[in-house]
Amino acid sequence: MTWHYPTFAFAFVFASIIALLVAIVALRRRNVPGSVTFALLMFGVAEWSFFRALEAMAVQMPAKILWGKLEYPGIVSVPLLWFIFTLEYSNSPRWFLRRRYIALLWILPIITTLLTWTNEWHGWIWSQILPGDNPIDFIIYEHGFWFWIHVVYSYCLMFIGTLQLLRDVLRFPQRYREQIGALLIGAALPWIGNALYIARLSPLGLDLTPFMFAASGVIYALSVFRFQLFELVPVARDVLIEKMVDGVIVLDTQDRIVDINPAAFALVGAHESVIGKHIEHVVTNQSELIGRYRDVKEAQTEIAVGEPDTRHLDLRISALYDKQDQYTGRLIVLRDITERKRAETKNQALFDAIPDLVFQYDANGTCIACNSVRHDGSVLASAATVGKSVDETLPPALVTLTKSNIRRTLETGQVQSYEYSLPIEGHEHYFVARMEVCAPNEVITVIRDVTERRRLEAELRRINEQSQIQLEQIEDLQTMLHDQAIRDPSTGLFNRHYLDETLERELSRAKRSARPVSLIVIDIDRFKTIREEHGHRAGQLVQQALANLLRDQSRLADIACRIEEDFVMVLPGAGSDVAMRRAEQWRATFAEMPIPFEGTDLLATISLGVAVYPFHSETGNGLLRAAEQALAEAKSSGRDCIVMYQTSSATN
Repeated sequence: MTWHYPTFAFAFVFASIIALLVAIVALRRRNVPGSVTFALLMFGVAEWSFFRALEAMAVQMPAKILWGKLEYPGIVSVPLLWFIFTLEYSNSPRWFLRRRYIALLWILPIITTLLTWTNEWHGWIWSQILPGDNPIDFIIYEHGFWFWIHVVYSYCLMFIGTLQLLRDVLRFPQRYREQIGALLIGAALPWIGNALYIARLSPLGLDLTPFMFAASGVIYALSVFRFQLFELVPVARDVLIEKMVDGVIVLDTQDRIVDINPAAFALVGAHESVIGKHIEHVVTNQSELIGRYRDVKEAQTEIAVGEPDTRHLDLRISALYDKQDQYTGRLIVLRDITERKRAETKNQALFDAIPDLVFQYDANGTCIACNSVRHDGSVLASAATVGKSVDETLPPALVTLTKSNIRRTLETGQVQSYEYSLPIEGHEHYFVARMEVCAPNEVITVIRDVTERRRLEAELRRINEQSQIQLEQIEDLQTMLHDQAIRDPSTGLFNRHYLDETLERELSRAKRSARPVSLIVIDIDRFKTIREEHGHRAGQLVQQALANLLRDQSRLADIACRIEEDFVMVLPGAGSDVAMRRAEQWRATFAEMPIPFEGTDLLATISLGVAVYPFHSETGNGLLRAAEQALAEAKSSGRDCIVMYQTSSATN
């Protein structure tokens, strides 16, 4: 084998090395969603670029074609891996990533690779391979029809993947603009390179796509380290979180800040640049507090921060888990309760300034103080409640609950939280109560109406259920569209596209099992005359009658198709005798079948041509041509008969 070493070939080698290094880096972060698929994507780019370099270095035409064929595993896998990577990165619904769906997506790339390796037999990928006058890479590929099917499929995958990224990155806050830029640039480069090559606009006819994918890999790798692309994707949230009065901080497993809302910015005195930093480097004046809760996954307490202007905060820590119940970090909610603390010390003077219901009880359940709050048109007046026992002011079911919490709070000294519901003006209202010791033998209870929150939660559940129903409807629609793509709309039989897919598969199966396959082409005699004399509707009824006959008198393994005006039956496992017997059964039955039409019965006959694998042909196209020739002989022999290929006798 003779070699030459053009300069641009080393550029392909360099692209292959870069892609390989990026893949290795990604594998080291295999616990990050999408990293393994990203690594496989870069391996595909490396394989593609490497064999493209060998193709450029080879001198003889056969060697160039060999290396060109070996590029195709990378060529066909890169767009699909890109699509899968975007799904994983954007946390798409898990049913999208089920193995059976991913396996279906691999069917066309595998077929394309096999067709490339066997191109000499059919020319579907490269219809012609000619020497060119290009001084750098002197070979010209004229592409066959399957190549364009592969191009459309690959472009669809790349386009959908890019749209997925655009949809996701547009949801990110402003502080993630670096990630957004990296994603968009990385997505655009392969599009540009491949489009230039397909349009024959690339320099000297070079396929720049592997260069562009390698460049995208470098961009994403830099994003991993500099912008923490795979680690600092914002936790899903809506406007409610952004506008919450409570401070919200999300930490990852290494206590780095992943997300923080404006209220938390104000509470900790931070700014937007804290994203990605360890919390100890942000809240530098609370090292003792951070150390106390460093390994705590669940907690609820009150803390005091800042001097001399001390602020009291209600601190809640909750563990976060993904869909696989893997620990992913912690959620910290900070509520500033300074005003409430001041209100407790000032007692009644500030009770009416807070929106919640507030009651102060002694150990016997007698109300010492309360605030006046308007609730759904009812005023809870202090004068009507103070000095009375809970037995006099509360419903019986709530009396027992309140007394037990008063006793437990005074005995333990700990905060008690509980929930209850009450019917108010014909509607059920829900409340959350928080009780704590405020003085010796006294407790204070703060009650919040959470009816609206419950309603919103129920509405969110309803929306989620509706979304699930819509997803199921989409799946049903996809199934229906697939069925429409392979069936003739007039008769319901399979179409030519399905025949082309299945015939070669059946012949391959027959070859492995040493069994015959019969193919019968059927034509309605004088069908044009029927339509001219009785109209288009009559012709449709005759075709549908024949389709129903073939469908009803077929085995499960048989394949009934309609190709333009002809009908085709594929009979796996059937030899010539069985095929002739089945054909005669259809011919005789159809000839005697009355077809109702506008108050009368139409009668028609059919002619049939039979060919048998492997006796008449070993390929699908050859077998179909043989059966069509036999049909032509049957038509010329007087119609309403059956002819076996290369057999002059007709069966009536």
